[in-house]
Amino acid sequence: MKHPVAAIAAVASVGVLLLALVAWLIIDHLFFDIRAGFVRGVEHHEAYYTTQCTPVGSATVCTPLHHPERWSVAIERDGEHASWNITEQEHDELQRGEWYCSTAAEPEECEGAR
Repeated sequence: MKHPVAAIAAVASVGVLLLALVAWLIIDHLFFDIRAGFVRGVEHHEAYYTTQCTPVGSATVCTPLHHPERWSVAIERDGEHASWNITEQEHDELQRGEWYCSTAAEPEECEGAR
């Protein structure tokens, strides 16, 4: 390779851009997703397993990962959509069209469009 420093700089630049993108997506989800709105639907997600494999020396160690059963609600307000994890009881009680306020919402958001 003619210019290893240039190649390292290019790889580092791509890494910084990817890190910035991930940070932006996390911040966008935490601060800009709607946290209260009208119920569009509720879902039940069955528990399942996946496997994560990690190289250890010359071997590979695989570990099963359990993803527990969960429930979610899809909400909408002013043309924006979001999905939040909820309890089984909330899943059973919520009806389409009802107002839902997530635990992440500020009190004024919960009073919003009722």
